[in-house]
Amino acid sequence: PLFGYRRKSYLILAGAIGFASWTALATVVHTAPEAVLFSTCASLGVALSDVVIDSLVVERAREDGSSGSGALQSLCWSCQAAGSLMSAYFSGALLEAMSTQQVFGLTAFFPLLVVGMSSQLPK
Repeated sequence: PLFGYRRKSYLILAGAIGFASWTALATVVHTAPEAVLFSTCASLGVALSDVVIDSLVVERAREDGSSGSGALQSLCWSCQAAGSLMSAYFSGALLEAMSTQQVFGLTAFFPLLVVGMSSQLPK
């Protein structure tokens, strides 16, 4: 546990890594090695939050019993697939209307949502 929290602190850390990485891509990155570094850090934030969320799903499935565990996991995977499809579809349209740096800046907002939502989790 970090700071006495089992999962909340890891989600906040993942959100902070994602926010910092996307903000850096929007503002201070000007070379290919910098872009690779901060893109890797952004992916690290996503991977970290995915692992924590998967552990929460498993924990809830165990509490709920075997009847609801499949439905909960299906809902999570469906939401993830829908989000991936929507981001793939709208990213092209956004790049026609905005610069790459503006899209990265907009993307930096989403890890902050993770931070905000994770603050609602119990210890």
